[in-house]
Amino acid sequence: MKTYETETLDSLYEPFQLLADSILISGGYEESNFMSIKFEGKDHSEKSWAERLHIPLVFLTGKEK
Repeated sequence: MKTYETETLDSLYEPFQLLADSILISGGYEESNFMSIKFEGKDHSEKSWAERLHIPLVFLTGKEK
């Protein structure tokens, strides 16, 4: 799973993430084993990550709690 933000330095990241996504999809990855999530208006900081850390943890473990 890859998450990316749209503020500060991460605002420049999207074209590269889209390229990486297309490479993975063409290699056979799908939503069951790959996910890329964009967080509009968020920056790459501890505070922003703390708000959504549960998302990759649930994706990786398959467990809500």
